[in-house]
Amino acid sequence: MMNSFKDILETYFTVLVHPFKVHGQFRFQMPSTSEFSLKPLTLAEAIGVSWVFSILRGFLKILILNFFIIGVGSSFSGVELGGLFSRSMSSGYAFFVLSTALDILFFPIAALIINSYWAWVIRLFIRWLNPKLDREKIADEITTHALSSHVLGIIPFIGEFFQFLYYYFLLYAGLRGNLGASRSFSLVVLVSPLLVIFMILTLLTLPFFI
Repeated sequence: MMNSFKDILETYFTVLVHPFKVHGQFRFQMPSTSEFSLKPLTLAEAIGVSWVFSILRGFLKILILNFFIIGVGSSFSGVELGGLFSRSMSSGYAFFVLSTALDILFFPIAALIINSYWAWVIRLFIRWLNPKLDREKIADEITTHALSSHVLGIIPFIGEFFQFLYYYFLLYAGLRGNLGASRSFSLVVLVSPLLVIFMILTLLTLPFFI
């Protein structure tokens, strides 16, 4: 059953502020007695709202670049210097707009791939931790609600960096609140891809040192 637009936004933004409490509600499934009475988001709902913020972030980046070009261009004196600046910026501006448009266009696909990857990793660890748990449901709820971090992406200049950090914090909060994992176990889950990459690189480079 699809959530109403109000319920989607309420859950999407509440996860940003109270991730541990929200995931605790999802874990124990007691909305009537919990502080929040939120309905879990579907993956399509979370990607849809995040896509809106991705579009807004792209427009803000282009808008800021336009203001920069106008400001710097007006500081040049003389027609010759102004024309030189205009020609040098045109190609860079076109590339920037194209890359931003592609980011917006392929955002849902990228979000789906990243979400699927982390859901697979979390399901794998849940199977080792407790095979009796509903790993599909838990992994989907953790990864889906971590997409709420894309709200931070609209902050100029530093938004994408903080969005990246907060995405992993929301994964950590989901592991702690929804799965009930310990701090150390949650951190192991989050760094496990880096450990795998390090092991693969070590195996690939080992023949060169033997």
